[in-house]
Amino acid sequence: LPPGPADALLGVETGGIAPCFSPIDADGRLSRAARAWLAAKDISPDAALTTVLAGGNPFPAWTNSAHQAMHKAFAAYLHQIPDFPVERGWPRLAPVRQELPPRRAGYTQKAAVGGHKVFLRTGEYKNGRLGEIFVGLHKEGAAFRGLMDNFAVAVSLGLQHGVPLEAYVEAFTFTRFAPAGMVEGDPGVRKATSLLDYVFRNLAANYLGRHDIAEAEIEESDTVGNGARDRAPLLPMDLPAKASPRVRRSGFRVVSS
Repeated sequence: LPPGPADALLGVETGGIAPCFSPIDADGRLSRAARAWLAAKDISPDAALTTVLAGGNPFPAWTNSAHQAMHKAFAAYLHQIPDFPVERGWPRLAPVRQELPPRRAGYTQKAAVGGHKVFLRTGEYKNGRLGEIFVGLHKEGAAFRGLMDNFAVAVSLGLQHGVPLEAYVEAFTFTRFAPAGMVEGDPGVRKATSLLDYVFRNLAANYLGRHDIAEAEIEESDTVGNGARDRAPLLPMDLPAKASPRVRRSGFRVVSS
């Protein structure tokens, strides 16, 4: 707060319940409070400048908790008080990628989802944490294989930048698209609603110890949305047959009056 008239006559620079450090006043000089602090600590201006140039700070750093404590202590005795200090939000630093070791542990799981073979391979850090996945679909089309390869790379980059595996499990289990159905070759997963559903059910069981995920419910392949087969549109539609002009004219009769 700015000083009141009486405070200004006494030479007060700022008003409040805690020192207002900036140590620099409006004219770009050391404030009176800053000079008093240096004198009390027996620090010369040259020594203070040397500390600043070396990357230090000769003045105390008032923490947010200290301001809050003084605010609570003086609030009952002051008729005017600054707003309660609020902790500043600092921008989050970009996550740093944690590289996997050149030689890494993991496992390769061969399974079949709805009759479609899939190979799931994992890479681990030295502490056993999952760091990468590869999904091999050797008998699928080139477009689908490329899509799954790039999806696995994206998931691996997220894991290496600190995205928890739990987030992927919650996002991709129960996703529905073909192929889907019974799972063969993996005793830990009986059914899957899609290849992604199978992959993250497997990872959840092996790396998170999660065996509580509800079993997948397999829908028939001929269902449309949440409807039944008899609700689907019938194509081609039954259109009325068009008679030829000769047939249409045969229905006319000539009469005379």
